[in-house]
Amino acid sequence: MSPHPLNEGGEPLFTLYSTGTNEEIQETLRAWLLKTIAGLEQATQAEMPWSTEKAS
Repeated sequence: MSPHPLNEGGEPLFTLYSTGTNEEIQETLRAWLLKTIAGLEQATQAEMPWSTEKAS
């Protein structure tokens, strides 16, 4: 099982924990999480075109 990359450089979480600072880890996880949430919201809206409400 290969690790999932968290950034454009393809770094997995393990590598960030091994080489990154706490600030780098937090910022990378934050950016990854926001990107993942946005993708899930788009997928949900595409599956439910009748829904005009945005999840909060």
